[in-house]
Amino acid sequence: MSEKGTDTAVTIVLNALETAKEWRSSIYVSSWDIRRAFDSLSRPYQIACLMRVGVDEDVARYLVEMDGGGRIAIKSPINERANLRKDWDEVEEEGFVFTAERGTGQGDPISPLIFLCCIDPLLVALEAVKEGDFITSGARKKKN
Repeated sequence: MSEKGTDTAVTIVLNALETAKEWRSSIYVSSWDIRRAFDSLSRPYQIACLMRVGVDEDVARYLVEMDGGGRIAIKSPINERANLRKDWDEVEEEGFVFTAERGTGQGDPISPLIFLCCIDPLLVALEAVKEGDFITSGARKKKN
C-alpha cells in the first residue's frame, strides 16, 4: 500500500503465526507482489482471461488492443520544455516516447475489470492448495 511500510505488517503476521502455533491450528498465508501488475500482463493472456469469463473473442480482442500502437510520452522535467502537440517528433527523437508492448491501458474505465479477469485464475488456483502444501516460485513441495 502506498506510503505504508512492512514493519507493522510483519508484526501482524508474526503474531498470527504465534497464535496459530499456540492454539495448534492451521494458518494460511498468501503473499502477492502485484506492483506494476497492470504493466506486466501480456495481451494474449488478457484476451484469454476475458474469454474465460464469457466475453466474446472479438470483443475481448477489441478491448485489449484498442490502444495498441499508441505512442506514450514520458513526462519529465527534461522534456517539459517541449509542447507535445507541436514538438512530438523532437521529444520522440530524444527517446522520451515509446509504444507499450504489454500491459493493460491505465486510466481507462475498463482496465480494472481486465485486471480482475486476469488475476482471477490465480485466485482460483489458490483453492486447489491442500493443507500442508507449500508453494513458492512455481515449485510445489510437501511440508514435512
